[in-house]
Amino acid sequence: MSYKIGVTKSDIMGRVRQLQTGNPYNIEVMAIFKSKHAFKVESYLHKYYGTENIRNEWFSLDAMQVGDFANRCGIVEKMFCCIQDSNTYVNKTLNVLSFGLF
Repeated sequence: MSYKIGVTKSDIMGRVRQLQTGNPYNIEVMAIFKSKHAFKVESYLHKYYGTENIRNEWFSLDAMQVGDFANRCGIVEKMFCCIQDSNTYVNKTLNVLSFGLF
């Protein structure tokens, strides 16, 4: 199956409606992860799942990878939080963005 790993600044269901336009297949949200480091987590996951990349933000993931997605996001989020906490030059006012697997 094909899955989109992406960040949205708006409502996730609104984003799904945008993606659904022109798509003959029903799009379902498989996982949502809120992150202060959403774009960094997204970039990391695109590299992590790089061998499964179909095109752009679309990936061919198996059931185990989909089941482990939220856990993987949590691990990466903690990694970026530790880097932020130890770096005095990082801007401390970060917005929490929604992150999803569609």
